[in-house]
Amino acid sequence: MDTLPSETPTKNPDPAHDRSFLLGLIGGLLFFWFILPVIYPPAARYTYLALYPITIIGTFIHEMGHGLASLATGGSFLWLQIEFFRGGSAITAGGWRLMILLGGLLGPAITGAVLLAVSTRVRPRWVMITLALYFVLGIFFMVKPLWYLFTGFSDPLLDRWQLSYLATLLVPVALLAATLKFMQFSEVGQRYFIQFLGVISCLAGFSSNSYIFMYEPLAGGGYSDARMIAGTFWTGPETVPFFWFVVFASIITVTNIAAVLYGTWLALKPTGSTPAKT
Repeated sequence: MDTLPSETPTKNPDPAHDRSFLLGLIGGLLFFWFILPVIYPPAARYTYLALYPITIIGTFIHEMGHGLASLATGGSFLWLQIEFFRGGSAITAGGWRLMILLGGLLGPAITGAVLLAVSTRVRPRWVMITLALYFVLGIFFMVKPLWYLFTGFSDPLLDRWQLSYLATLLVPVALLAATLKFMQFSEVGQRYFIQFLGVISCLAGFSSNSYIFMYEPLAGGGYSDARMIAGTFWTGPETVPFFWFVVFASIITVTNIAAVLYGTWLALKPTGSTPAKT
């Protein structure tokens, strides 16, 4: 008996609609972040305020990159602190200093690139679970100073920790809540959420370019991460020649750009999955 061929879709079909969403998201954010302030400078301030949530999410990912790199290289991640409109710090001990510094500078762009790459190649459920655990970890390290205070842990930096830092718990808590909410959506909705986080992480990586190329000492003392990285190849950051600082900062920036472009290319590239005929 002849039977008509039927089509059974694969578990991960090529999500063309996802590409349309991703292209629209990238185009919209690039316009408001980079193009609008150039063609209409008075809008720069309002654009900064409107897109500030992206900036502070980038700060969170940046500092988590420092801390997790410390753990990955045998060090300790003591705690994480962030201030609204003032940046943040990852308090670490031990570990491989070079990798810890790179973990922060490359963290947002690489995180965004990975999220974009896996958004069309991995079942979104597993990515969402990983994101939820990541945000829970961030919450843990932000409240960890309270545990230190209750247990009598002594550290000069802990003496300068302020209870007001806990206000920025809003960042990982909101991200965790959004992740858990989108886990109840369809796979398409989850992909959109993953791609949204991926794009804003990538943009956050470039929002710190002025910091990457900051050669002068910081207002609160110390030096930028890029100068600290260059300093690991000299006797310290204060001895790094300006030329070599620019070289290291440029390498970091190019690496960020390459990671973002590759992750975006993978997200937009057809997966090759086609309906299977039987």
